Amino acid sequence: MNGLKEDFSKLKGNLIFNEWRRRHGDTIFSYAFNSVEDQRLGKWHFGFYDKTSQKVTSFAVDGDLIENLGEDDVFSEDGQVFEASIDSVKMPILEMFDRIIDFVSRKYPHDTVGKIIMVLQHIPKFGNIWNITLVTKSMNTINLKVDPVTGEVKFHKLMSLFDFKTSK
Repeated sequence: MNGLKEDFSKLKGNLIFNEWRRRHGDTIFSYAFNSVEDQRLGKWHFGFYDKTSQKVTSFAVDGDLIENLGEDDVFSEDGQVFEASIDSVKMPILEMFDRIIDFVSRKYPHDTVGKIIMVLQHIPKFGNIWNITLVTKSMNTINLKVDPVTGEVKFHKLMSLFDFKTSK
């Protein structure tokens, strides 16, 4: 799985993480995040939603180094956070990348992918899903919702980066 499950297992076995988890008992695993740039996969970030504080604490795993990245506000359109499942990921990430790059080259042939941002999360409409954003060299983003078992693209949308509005 290109480090996803291995790094999640390292995190769950880490003393610092387990001490944090003991102090924050009412938490759920809410996401796994990574990005790809220049065909290199970055380090995995894992987020845990604390129902009491309504904040998310992220941990980065880089080899044997586990880093608590701190607590942050929830990034969700409706403010709701759902539990994600690492076990839902069955397709190897490199195979999924091959499929999404093939899909994007067929559906959006004029857009060359520069960076890939991927989040494993639970979205009620889709269940556990890879929420993938591809940033293209033509200043567009392509958002994909990809099934973590089959690699099937369940949703796709192209947007110009210039269409994003800042919120107050």
